[in-house]
Amino acid sequence: MKIGVINNVIEEQGPDALKAAGEIGFEGVEYFVPAPWQSTEWFCPDFQKEIRATSEQTGVAVPSLCLAYMNQTPLCSPDPVVRWAVLESILSYVEVAKAVGASEILLAFYGNGELAFKRDLGTVVEQLQAAAPAAEAVGIGLGIESTLTSKQYIDILDRVGSPAVNIYLDMCNPYVWHHDTEEQIRSLGCRIGQIHFKEGSGDRAGGEDLGEGFNNWDEICAALGEINYNGWAVLETSSKSGDAKADAKKNLDRARELAARCQ
Repeated sequence: MKIGVINNVIEEQGPDALKAAGEIGFEGVEYFVPAPWQSTEWFCPDFQKEIRATSEQTGVAVPSLCLAYMNQTPLCSPDPVVRWAVLESILSYVEVAKAVGASEILLAFYGNGELAFKRDLGTVVEQLQAAAPAAEAVGIGLGIESTLTSKQYIDILDRVGSPAVNIYLDMCNPYVWHHDTEEQIRSLGCRIGQIHFKEGSGDRAGGEDLGEGFNNWDEICAALGEINYNGWAVLETSSKSGDAKADAKKNLDRARELAARCQ
């Protein structure tokens, strides 16, 4: 299992995030990228080349891009213009992912994009079916991250019918929505494209160092071992001390211990 980190966790952007992650000891960086209507930086060929060159120079990969803006501007918006714009943004980021060497794009479905309370998931299936061929053609995964049950996830994937669409599973979030992370790992199995290492505290997702919150890591590690998961685990942790990089290093050390228990 390779351990990466979200660029925001170490409070760095662009090529500097790769340099800082490498100095801390991470193997990769997942970037939270802006919507194309907010910034076009990631679509600039020179910027893409700089990211790719820095990745090669540092040996720090770019495993994934996260489209967190979909939480505010959802793929399944009732407004067809918005739906089209978000779909087009996914297709655009498939090309960006290819250019910078990423193999997974996280599609976020929280906030305004929440799927759990939708009786008909037909719209998301149609949108994913529209996005999947471009991703499949270049070997990029489209990972759904939401609050659904395992059964709902599997239903969506079966209906979409593309190997490019998978589940990006957070190790903390299912607990907050009264699901068991370990059950989802076992039920979804090879449908999991990538995972976040995050720790819950109280009744919320995140905010705690790995191993110090409510995650049942014994069961999580056992389940990951059972499905032979050997992909990326990306840290989505917080800085409790105010020193983001020192806290990231502490959680990296703990993540390595957890990864060793998943063998």
